[in-house]
Amino acid sequence: MSYPGLNLNSPEESQAALELNERFIHRYTELLDRFGNLPACDALIYEQLKGEFPAEFLDSLSSFTFLPPPGDPTASGGVPEQGVSEEMENAGENEEAANIPDEELPPQLRMMRQTEQHILLVQNSVYQLMCDWCNLYAAVLPPARRRDGLQVLMFSSLMLGNMRSCMDQMACFQFGMALQLSIRGCQLCKVLFRLIQKLAHDLPSLSALLSERVKALQNTLQSFADIQRLLKRLPEESSGDF
Repeated sequence: MSYPGLNLNSPEESQAALELNERFIHRYTELLDRFGNLPACDALIYEQLKGEFPAEFLDSLSSFTFLPPPGDPTASGGVPEQGVSEEMENAGENEEAANIPDEELPPQLRMMRQTEQHILLVQNSVYQLMCDWCNLYAAVLPPARRRDGLQVLMFSSLMLGNMRSCMDQMACFQFGMALQLSIRGCQLCKVLFRLIQKLAHDLPSLSALLSERVKALQNTLQSFADIQRLLKRLPEESSGDF
């Protein structure tokens, strides 16, 4: 994810980038619905968009920017070419690095690993919720509450997507953007918490089953607090060499 002129290590500019992206998606969807059946659909949509969005933003959508870690010799741009043997060597090095005990890592990398572990806890928790919820939706949820059931799946999938993107942004050392994505994931978690809590209240026969999911989401919210605490510290910890 690259936004020309914006510093994605800044929470404020990362928030602006996310809002710009969401505004673009909403507008593009509107225009696609309007011009989608016309032969010159793409040209008509672009003519509308270029008057509403910065030119450098529109240009960036058609290209991918490889963002290596600070100090990486490939930082001039482009993905380095690798042969099979080099890829295998790199894979071995990555596996070896993953097995280094926390106490032997530099402080910055130790904190990144801790953050990733918390993100993975959230991802695993949401994935388990989605699997369990599919069974509940199919087997026991009353037809009158199927709409609520689908909302749970929708918000769960959005939260999972946010946390996957959060991990990707961390890998690019864009900690401000990762923080904003984790904040949005936390907001979705709170929506899920309230929705399932209400279902547990409204459906006494399913209260025990649903209350288990509420407790799991309480733990997930604590993981979000840990993720955000670490992400706020990472830009400072990462100011030196890795």
